[in-house]
Order: sequence, then C-alpha cells, then structure tokens
Amino acid sequence: MNPCDDSWRRIKHIYRLPFQRLVREIAQDFKTDLHFQRHAVLALQEVAQKPIFDADVTKWARCQFPGFRYDIRTTNPAESINSALRTPREYPVIPLLDSIREMLTRWFFERRTRSRKHTKPLTIAIEKKIDRRINKGKTFLVQPVDEYRFLVRGDTIDCLVDLDRRTCSCGKYNLLKIPCRHAIKAGLTVGRAPSSLTDEMYTTSTWRTAYEETINPIVGLFQMMSGMLMWNLLNQEEEQEGEESADTRRSKTNFVHRKELKKRRGADAVDVAKRIITELHATE
Repeated sequence: MNPCDDSWRRIKHIYRLPFQRLVREIAQDFKTDLHFQRHAVLALQEVAQKPIFDADVTKWARCQFPGFRYDIRTTNPAESINSALRTPREYPVIPLLDSIREMLTRWFFERRTRSRKHTKPLTIAIEKKIDRRINKGKTFLVQPVDEYRFLVRGDTIDCLVDLDRRTCSCGKYNLLKIPCRHAIKAGLTVGRAPSSLTDEMYTTSTWRTAYEETINPIVGLFQMMSGMLMWNLLNQEEEQEGEESADTRRSKTNFVHRKELKKRRGADAVDVAKRIITELHATE
C-alpha cells in the first residue's frame, strides 16, 4: 500500500531522523542483526502509522481507492483556496469577494494563455510524465497475446496490458488513466501514440475548454463602494461636528460677542472724543 503524498510527507517530516538513521544502518552494515532491526522497524511503525490509520484507508492507499484519477480526487482544493486567501480573509465581505474575483480572473487568464501556447496533445505535466515513462520502458520486451492484449517483460514483474480496456496488471494504468510504462511500450510496439491511450481529461483540448470562459469585474461595484465610502466620510464629519460640547460652542459665541463689543466700545470712545473736541472749539 502506498500512502498518499500528504500523509507520507507528514510522517517523514515528523519521524525523519529515526527512519533515516535506521535505513542507513541496515543499508551500510552487512552484519546487522536482522531480528533486532525488524523489531526496531516495527517499533517505529507503531508510532508512525497512527496519523495514517486515523483516516479512511480508501483516502490514502492507492490499492484501496475506489475510483479513478487518485492524485486528483484525493487532493483538497478548499485548503489551496484557504492558503491563497490567507490575507484577504481578514477583509470585510465585499472586499473579500472582490479579491476572490480578482484572483480567479488572474488564474483563468494565465492558464488560458498557457493552454493556447501549448501545441502538444496532452497537458504539460502529463507530457513530462509520459516522456519519463518512455525512457524507463526502453528495454522492455513485448509479447503479443491478441490484437489488444500484450505481455510486457523486463520490469520487476511481468505485466499484462489491455489497450482496449486501458488496463495493466500493475494497477497504475487502471487507476490514473494515464498509460504506465508497460502500456506505453505495448502501444509503441503496435504504432499507437501514448496520447491516444490517455484519458480525455488529460488532453490539451480539455484544458483549454476548462478555462475558455472569462471572469469579468463588476464595474458598478467600484462606484458603489466609492459612493458608500464618501457617504460614510460625510456622516463621520457630521457626527464629529455634532459631538462638539456646548462649552466649546459657548466659548466661540462669547469670543465673537467680546470682539464685537470691543469694536463697539472703540467706536463709542471715538465719538465721545470727537464730541469733546467739537465742544472745546465752540467755547473758544
């Protein structure tokens, strides 16, 4: 049984040093007591297996997986979205939705552009995987059984490939729907390209179809948000003006009153002085 990548990486991260040390001792020492090492491996396994067996076996063991495309269906896209929105999640609802829209618009544009530039029949990742498997199966020997079934020899085990049903006794072709090294070798023997043996979900045409739609921005949303922002600012200014204390308003009124009174008193003093001077001139 092969554990899924996430669980196995977690276990290797937690128990990295004990596993590495034990494997190194077994690999380098030709006179090691195998009985002792077997108990050591079992002891580590009892500690390390708990994070795996806490989950359902169909979710981490490929041999127990009930469906197809194990590596795609066992991933959790919600965790990827949460990681991408780590910072925007702190925003209010409307900016959060707009950040999600902006992120998806960018993703769709980048993938749409990349898929249009890709000219091979399969996606980029699958093409690389197929090339690696072609190199690994160069030395295999193929023995035809009938028109569609072939016995492939030269690997660790002999495998029976059925190109019509797209199956192989190794199990990898059945589960991932990507031709394994045995199926690729059998297909090349009868002149069938690996792309014709691959599921349609991995083709470039399907990739382009998935991102052919565009996610458009909502232009009115920005105007609405800007209007709401200006409205909030005006309300805040009015509230701040309304929160001025009566003493402050009274002091402003008193200041204006004193200023006007001073001007009036100054004018009255000038009038009195002019009247006194006029009376003095009259007496003379």
